Amino acid sequence: MSETKTSSKSNLFWSFAVLILWLVALGATWYLFQKGPSDELKRFSIFIGRFHVILIHFPMGIVGLLALMELFAMRKHGAHLHHSTRFVAWVATLGALSSSWLGYVLMSGEHISGEWMTWHLWTGLGVGLACWGALFFKLIHLRVLSLLSLLGALGLTAAAGHYGGAMVHDGDYLAEYAPEPLKPLLGLTGGDSEKKTVQAASKPLPNRIVYTDIIAPMLEAKCVECHGDKKSEGELRLDSLEAMLQAGDSDNPGILPGKPEESEAVYRVELPKEDSDFMPTKNKPALTPDEIAVLKWWIVAGAPESKTVGDLKPEAAILESLKKLP
Repeated sequence: MSETKTSSKSNLFWSFAVLILWLVALGATWYLFQKGPSDELKRFSIFIGRFHVILIHFPMGIVGLLALMELFAMRKHGAHLHHSTRFVAWVATLGALSSSWLGYVLMSGEHISGEWMTWHLWTGLGVGLACWGALFFKLIHLRVLSLLSLLGALGLTAAAGHYGGAMVHDGDYLAEYAPEPLKPLLGLTGGDSEKKTVQAASKPLPNRIVYTDIIAPMLEAKCVECHGDKKSEGELRLDSLEAMLQAGDSDNPGILPGKPEESEAVYRVELPKEDSDFMPTKNKPALTPDEIAVLKWWIVAGAPESKTVGDLKPEAAILESLKKLP
């Protein structure tokens, strides 16, 4: 009996020690990046943070396994599983806490922000806390609270996985090929950008509004996935004219009216493709030379929001580039 009590006290001690260590690691990471870390620290944080992508699948599977074990343990023939659930709860908790910290390190190092990133961050941290709660309540023999914490961990794991996947693929990834009647229920509007492109293409070229009908669809197709309100790498947004005028991590805004050479978006798309700062990232379609020429022409003209092609009177070379755009 005394050995059992000693083991229980030891487990409680280590559960709080692990929680405190996790909170300290999160706080230290926040503090370091608030102070403005060196380039070496940024690079190292990105290096270790990317192990989040590998480690994250481990607690996801273990949380599911723990839920199944608890479910079967409720049955007479599964009572023996009770002896193993505490160990599995420890594994799930350690995996969830460590992977959520690595995710925070990666987010801080790569300066990723936006709505999807915010939800992914908080649901991911929530998974860690819920797993710890499931373990803690199990250790003090409050089974109902332990099960409720585990259910919370399962729900948060699904949510964190969804938002993480949305940043990699797209918010519509899961519902893209759903039956048409289900799409509105799944929040998929579908085809809006394509419809706008078709409508713009139906206008005579001189009547097209340069920003609305040409620049915005171009950036939407090739840039906004990583630089929009849902996800903004380097805190650079290109999803609206107002957002483009703001600077991200660099000192230069996305676009600086009249000065393409000082516009971050132009600088990035004109870099050699092998450069690590080139936009977009690997394996994604880049702006064509014609699209870059049109973008620079629009910026030189002052980046107007409502002027048409006819208003800006493009020279012959730009007119040819405009004709080649979708």
